[in-house]
Amino acid sequence: MVTLLSGIKWGLILTILVGPIMFSLVQAGIEKGLKLGVTLGAGVWVSDILYVCTVYWGMNQINLSNELYFNIGMIGSAILVIFGIASLLKKPKPPTNNLIEAKTYGGYFIKGFVINTFNPFTIFFWVTIATTEARDFLPTQAFIFFAGLIGTIMVTDVLKVLLAKRVRRLMTPRAINRTKIVSGIAMIIFGIILFVKIMTNPPQVM
Repeated sequence: MVTLLSGIKWGLILTILVGPIMFSLVQAGIEKGLKLGVTLGAGVWVSDILYVCTVYWGMNQINLSNELYFNIGMIGSAILVIFGIASLLKKPKPPTNNLIEAKTYGGYFIKGFVINTFNPFTIFFWVTIATTEARDFLPTQAFIFFAGLIGTIMVTDVLKVLLAKRVRRLMTPRAINRTKIVSGIAMIIFGIILFVKIMTNPPQVM
């Protein structure tokens, strides 16, 4: 239960972050409705699942040294803090979602997959989680943890699509700026928490 709740916790932290995925889900929900909005979200979820399999299970398969786990975790935590600071300093711009055009279900799936896969934050998020939170998990624990995390992302993404019209009305320039501030602070706290976790419970570096 604790492992599941930990995954849900990180899923909720991730879902409040403002970025291209959130804007894409809201726009798809408003313009195309629930089915296409969820299809776009499905592309995001498949991308996340592939990252989990590649990063976590991939690292275990090649038996990375404890020293490398430590270094990756430290670098990942620092980069997440930098992302947060950049979010605080960067001036908000009107969201744009036309970089990847989509008209069919397949197109929306690919759009969600591409947006998430090539988002630098996504890469650092999963690498950092795998090297800090999930490093010492048994396979069953890892499955429960990531299932809770990705399951939370799925549920909240569907809610974003369902409530897209209400969310859009709230997305004024002032509200977007405030949300970016909250997101930036959340990323900084997220990075610091993981940094402290690594420092207080480091792998046995040889």
